[in-house]
Amino acid sequence: MKIKASYLLVAMALLAIASVSAQNPAITTFDAPGATHGTYPIAINAAGEVTGYFFDANYGEHGFVRDRRGSITPFDGPNAIATVAQGINAEGEIVGFYIVGSATGAHQGFLRSRDGTITTLTLPDGTPLQARSINAAGEISGDYVDSVGDNHGFLRHRDGRVDVFDAGPQTNAVSLNEEGSVTGGYVEPGNSTYGFLRSAQGEITSFKVTGSAFTDPGSINSFDAIVGVYSYPPNIFLFHSFLRESNGIITIFDPPGATESLANGINGVGTITGEYADSLGFHGFLRFPNGSYVSFDPPGSTLTLSEAINAEGEVTGYYVDAAGMTHGYVRCAF
Repeated sequence: MKIKASYLLVAMALLAIASVSAQNPAITTFDAPGATHGTYPIAINAAGEVTGYFFDANYGEHGFVRDRRGSITPFDGPNAIATVAQGINAEGEIVGFYIVGSATGAHQGFLRSRDGTITTLTLPDGTPLQARSINAAGEISGDYVDSVGDNHGFLRHRDGRVDVFDAGPQTNAVSLNEEGSVTGGYVEPGNSTYGFLRSAQGEITSFKVTGSAFTDPGSINSFDAIVGVYSYPPNIFLFHSFLRESNGIITIFDPPGATESLANGINGVGTITGEYADSLGFHGFLRFPNGSYVSFDPPGSTLTLSEAINAEGEVTGYYVDAAGMTHGYVRCAF
């Protein structure tokens, strides 16, 4: 409780600063070295370090990490033909997956330490894990495929112990918070998808946007607030955003003028980021706790996607320019 109380004080201070900040902070664009066919940032930590992946001239995938000063370091898993970084914690540790052998090979989960050492992650029996998220305590969440093709969630502790779990059939665990809670989704017969919250104590709560055919969480903050996307039949590929608060109340939303939206990240203050579509294309957005919105696009963008937001309110994602090239960006908080 003391930890959460302290976190709340920090969150309130950040919110106060954000409320008087400029509405058009600087956006820095970048490309990973050797990124001939696009740079795709996926996650950002409190230090402003960004991780993701890029495509080289042969469409090979490689991971990268970018520090706050703009220095970018590419990396690959052992003997990998493709490497995708998906999460980074406050210590600069990175998780993701890599593929060896062929494009149809198993996804090997990895942990990259700050010094660049890469450790392959498996279950005790050697089953590969796909790592998606890591917190400051070094806990890692994600999922794996068993011998008959079914998906299961996992939580790996820093000492190497692995807890496996199922919220339902075909469980995917996509995001982990600092308290050890995990969110993700699963698929019921008939292809109706549900979200779940797995508490740090291992208790699982399922949820669904009322009437939806598809409820897909994408991010969880330290207060167990969850954001994601949902869709209604028959337009199951027309997505809208939701916020599920820790008390279970679900709020559905779209930015003003949006025909669809996808909420991808939420920080401790409760600021949400993602992208939305209107008659002009896709744009990044921020939704503040008071329900107000800011829309943004990097200079020269014809399509903007926003992937993650950190505790400071910095956002990372990628955009497409008029020539069809994909670049990364970081949007400053103030």
